[in-house]
Amino acid sequence: MPKTMKMKKVLLCLAASLLALGGCNAKPSEGGSLPSEGGSSSPLSSAWDENTRAIMMRDFGMVFPEARHDSFSIEEGVDEYGDPTLWVYCFFNGHTSTVQNSGEEGGDEVIQAAITDYIDTLSLSNWAVNYNDSYSAYVCDYETGSQGVEMWVLEGAVNGKEALGIYAYPYVVAHEGAWPSDLIQKVIGGDVPHYVLQDGESMQSWEQEGDGSSGNKPYVGIAITGVADPENIGARYANICQAAGYTVLIAEDEDSGYDDFLAFEDKASAPCIYSYYDADYTAFYIFVLPISASAFMGN
Repeated sequence: MPKTMKMKKVLLCLAASLLALGGCNAKPSEGGSLPSEGGSSSPLSSAWDENTRAIMMRDFGMVFPEARHDSFSIEEGVDEYGDPTLWVYCFFNGHTSTVQNSGEEGGDEVIQAAITDYIDTLSLSNWAVNYNDSYSAYVCDYETGSQGVEMWVLEGAVNGKEALGIYAYPYVVAHEGAWPSDLIQKVIGGDVPHYVLQDGESMQSWEQEGDGSSGNKPYVGIAITGVADPENIGARYANICQAAGYTVLIAEDEDSGYDDFLAFEDKASAPCIYSYYDADYTAFYIFVLPISASAFMGN
């Protein structure tokens, strides 16, 4: 579940824009092609223009496989994690509709055929492809090392004109079972002491949308499951933090019977680590926060 919270964000964005494709917090690109002005002038071209290719390379480290179209436009944006997003709208001559009629089951045959072709192209280009029934959209992922791109491909309309829509954002790959150093570096700006898995335990990590406990800044969540000795796991990670020079504060949670831990190098400086065992979810949680321990404690 390395992309859990981002997936939630994408679903909310798509739910609002499925019938009227449009970027979430997006702005029209100054480059690229506008629906009325071009993209490609050749019928059913598949080439992205130079500006679009440059944007893809800058924000995603790759150029997306090309989808056929008569013309296309793009919208750049930034999500609540500070990461770039990109909408690509592929149009086909003579295919217009009202927004209300777009996206019906079956959809436009030309656009559906273009989507099928594009999904085949992505599969042949080593993208992992899945279909989301709830949103009638394909969810496609491409990962290289610690970097990944998630792309949603769907049918809809923008400004009353039917389109093949592509929505993409980058993410840091958090491999299940491995300490998410790359993710922590990206979100927090520096790593923290690593928890060492015991026999039978597994680890999952994700980027969490900011809230009041993190100063409304994104932070990293880590869940350890399969814990055989929940009464000791907190102390085990506290010892790891102390060995790395961190100060550890311990508070007993009277409701759960398990201790909560707050660890930090400098009480007045970020980051800090908050961890606890949750008996309801049978998991030990570690949250790496981009604020100081003083700010977390409210003093």
